[in-house]
Amino acid sequence: MRIQSIHIICLYIILLLSACQPAGKKELTDAQRHEIAATIRQQTQEMFDRMREVNLKDFEELTGDLWVDSSDPSWTNNPAIAVYNLDIITTSEKYKEMLQPLVDENPTFDIKIVEDYVSVLSENIAVYVCKLKSTVTDSMGHGGQEETAVNSTVYIHEDGKWKILHNHQSYD
Repeated sequence: MRIQSIHIICLYIILLLSACQPAGKKELTDAQRHEIAATIRQQTQEMFDRMREVNLKDFEELTGDLWVDSSDPSWTNNPAIAVYNLDIITTSEKYKEMLQPLVDENPTFDIKIVEDYVSVLSENIAVYVCKLKSTVTDSMGHGGQEETAVNSTVYIHEDGKWKILHNHQSYD
């Protein structure tokens, strides 16, 4: 009888410990994933639309506060905020320097998203991948040749906004 009592007490202790465990991470519903994906798509399209409308001499107006700072702890002190063809850009200042020759030409952009994909990894992390057709024309009217590019962007939700943690663009 005593052994049965000990077994019953042990069973209750195990049940109590199991019940006291923190709840597991809640999985997103399909509706939540679709809502996040729609937000990411809209934000990316709006950024490309601003490239058509904004004088690129004002980089901050183009990107606003869409970028996560390179000191963000996600980078563990070794940031790579962007990859542009074969260049790895580690700070927003270096990104501006990389764009400066293009910006100096005061170009106009026409960017069309041909196809896109969004992977929602969690309520705070999403990956956006798209294929683009773009035409860049300088202030003298030179250019205009259509290029195809692929773009991938890792977004994190921070301070109530989806921000770019990392962006990669490659052109044909």
